This record gives sequence, C-alpha cells and structure tokens, in this order.
Amino acid sequence: MTSFALKVMACVFMTIDHVGEFIPGMPIELRWIGRLAGPIFIFLVGWSCEFTHDRKRYLLRLYVASVAMSAIQGGLLISNNVFTNLFQTALIISLLSAPTVHRKTRNIALYIAYQVGLMVVLSVIDSIWSIPESFAYPLLAATGSIFNLEGGLFYVLLGVILWMTREHKIILSASYIGMVAAYALAYSSIGARFIQLVTGRLMGMSGGPSHLSFIFNGLLELFGIDPFSAGGGLLANYQWMMVFALPFMLLYDRRRGPGIKWFFYAYYPAHIVALYGIGALMGGTTLALG
Repeated sequence: MTSFALKVMACVFMTIDHVGEFIPGMPIELRWIGRLAGPIFIFLVGWSCEFTHDRKRYLLRLYVASVAMSAIQGGLLISNNVFTNLFQTALIISLLSAPTVHRKTRNIALYIAYQVGLMVVLSVIDSIWSIPESFAYPLLAATGSIFNLEGGLFYVLLGVILWMTREHKIILSASYIGMVAAYALAYSSIGARFIQLVTGRLMGMSGGPSHLSFIFNGLLELFGIDPFSAGGGLLANYQWMMVFALPFMLLYDRRRGPGIKWFFYAYYPAHIVALYGIGALMGGTTLALG
C-alpha cells in the first residue's frame, strides 16, 4: 500500500472521527473509528523524513501548517491540531538522525533545555499578563512548544519509536502494541490507583497540595494522560483502539503514489472548519469566529 493510499484512508478515519466530534447526536462509535487516523499519519512522518529530498523544507512545511492551524484553533477554541504532533515528531527524528552518538545526545539535550526554558518563560509571562486562550494556541505553536500537542507527547514518542523500528516489522509491531497497552493501562483501574497513590504520597510529604503533586499531574497531562479520567473504563477511554491501525502500517510498501501532498495540508483545516460550522448551525457548538 502506497503512502498516498494510507493518507487517504487516514483522512477517511479522521473525517469520521470529526463528524462524531463536531456534529451533535452522532454515535460514539465514530470516535472509535477515528482512533486509527493519528497513528497512521505519525507512522508516515517517519518515512517522509527518510524519503524527502529536503528535510529542512519538510520541517518548515509542517511548522507553517501547525502555526496556521493554531490560528484556527484560537478562533474556534478547539484542541485539534495534528500538525503540531507531526512537526515535533519530524523535528525529534531529525535531531536523532545526527551521524554520531555525541551529536544525537547534544541535540536532544538542547531540545529538552529549550522546552524547559520556554515553559518557564511562558509561565512567567502568563502569570503577569494572563495569556488569553485564543492567543495561547498561536503562541505555543509559533514557539514550537510541546505544551500544545493534540493527544500529548505520547503520539510524538509513538512516532519516534515507529521510525526507529521501521525496518523491522516484528519489532515495530511489538513496540506499537506495547505502547498502546501502556496507554490503556494508565487509564485502567490499576493506572487510576497508581496515580492516586503517587499523588497521595506527594501531598502527604507536604501536608496538602504541593508543587510536587502539581508537577506530577502536569507531566501526566503533558504525555496525554488525564489523571482525572483514569479508571473510567476502556470504552470511556477508547484511545487504545488505535491498536487497529497496525495492520494498515504493515501493508505499507514504501511507494509514494500520486504526488498531491498539498491536498492533505489543505484538507485538514478545511474539513474541520466545515464540520465545526455545520455543528454550530445544528446547535452543537458555539461559533467563536466572526
């Protein structure tokens, strides 16, 4: 299966998902189907990094797309912006593609230092001026922050692992299933008890809510895990259904197919705005633009 065919299938899954998200009264099963879209897009980013003739231009396209989509996010006040995930995944892959272990380590260290420094700066700015949510989305996307990722860092790490194991289908499959299982475990009753235990211990260390417990819960959210939703059951927390995207990845034959890449860059924001507007007309959402 070519990358073009996989992207078309991912777009179909994604559209079904967003119909369930934005159109009122739709069955929850549409959101289940939508779990297959993100992993396929993330999987293809790794191969695009390998096959592109100019990786810097590829990164620039993803960055510009993420910033442009963040403006729509700010207007509609929605969380949807897959381009931020794709950009961060491609960026980390590029940093890890350095020829020596020393340079790889240096690149990742600088990346982490930048993200931590950026978090501190933005936190200080927000404490002084209280950044409005509509402006926060473009600001985070423009600065390349990891705090504006749809689904959290989990998807980025998933994409990096899929790239690292791309040449070995068995290892790729085992890694993918393991990652999804770990995600599902975090939302299970076992995961909920673990989160409560750690949070309780951290709060007990200071006799009440502390910076440590706040940081712990913040890290969980950064990785795409809502600590307050853990333990809700596998049907309520259905992200684990992304495991069914694996067969489609294994069918990839490293062929490109028709070269109409700009269609996918345009389709994502266009279909979200259209479905959001339809949902608003049907009374399901409140239109924030205009």
